[in-house]
Amino acid sequence: MLEFALILLAGTFSFYFKKYVEEDIRLFEVYLKFVILVLSALLLIFTKILGVLLLPLILFYLYNRKSNFLLAILLLYLAALSTLCVHCYLLALAITILLVWLY
Repeated sequence: MLEFALILLAGTFSFYFKKYVEEDIRLFEVYLKFVILVLSALLLIFTKILGVLLLPLILFYLYNRKSNFLLAILLLYLAALSTLCVHCYLLALAITILLVWLY
């Protein structure tokens, strides 16, 4: 939710100051910082979607192949830490357990 608020804030800011960017270099620097903020928020959203949807499917595949399942859970934990998103890790782990239980 925070990422969407940041995107809306940066979009509003860029729309408001777009005509002044060409006139003042300091406003251009501020504009550039907000563009970087928007791109990083989009990257954060993408990594959360990837972590919550794709990683449980990978774990389920490894579970069906009777691979080292604990190593796969450790990899999932490290991937979740790389996005600094503990609740994404827990959600992905819950989806994985649900897939294993339903199978």
